[in-house]
Amino acid sequence: MEKTNLTTKQLKAIVGLLEGKTVEEAASQASASPGSIYNWLKQDDFRKHLDEKRAQIFDESLGMLKSASFKAVRVLVELLEEKDRNTRRLAAVKLIDFAIKAAELKDLEERISHLEEIADR
Repeated sequence: MEKTNLTTKQLKAIVGLLEGKTVEEAASQASASPGSIYNWLKQDDFRKHLDEKRAQIFDESLGMLKSASFKAVRVLVELLEEKDRNTRRLAAVKLIDFAIKAAELKDLEERISHLEEIADR
């Protein structure tokens, strides 16, 4: 378990905020006042811990999306073999849209990398 200087109430408040609760709901969950949470949000340790947890959740969610996207693309590819012409057309359009977006993102990533290399010189 990670070490932190935060109190149990602060940690409970962070959990509430990460769950998407309002400040008032998170305060209630943490047995604290909404004013306390607003004050904690101004503290570097509290804010840093909250931001780290948000980043961790985002990274985990992104990993799940990557895994699910492989399965989703496989389903779309399978739909290209369906007898129904409209189903095949819709699957083809989606696959083409995804391919174009992926190519654009790859190109953008390469351009950014190139600009970063130039900036580092």
